[in-house]
Amino acid sequence: MKSFDGTVYFVASPVAFDGGWIDFYLRRFTSYGLCMGPDATDALVAGTLCLHSYAAGMTGADPATFTVHDLPQSWFGDVPHTHRAIDDALGYANLLRTLLTKQR
Repeated sequence: MKSFDGTVYFVASPVAFDGGWIDFYLRRFTSYGLCMGPDATDALVAGTLCLHSYAAGMTGADPATFTVHDLPQSWFGDVPHTHRAIDDALGYANLLRTLLTKQR
């Protein structure tokens, strides 16, 4: 990720669950974590974004009752949510792109 131009963020849905696992594996197999602390000078990512919370906020939905299944399938790029990692990642990437486009 260090070779990407620009600022890199970790995005997950929900970040509270997925972020814990990714942070564990990063710390286990690299010298990085998702949250490196205020004194870190060599962080892997600039921050995290909970896609679930972001989608709820962008649509004005109640975060306590919101599910991504309430959103139009076209926002996911018409990629079916099969619980296969690659399918779900593609769908969520399309959702992020859709939400960022709507924000502008």
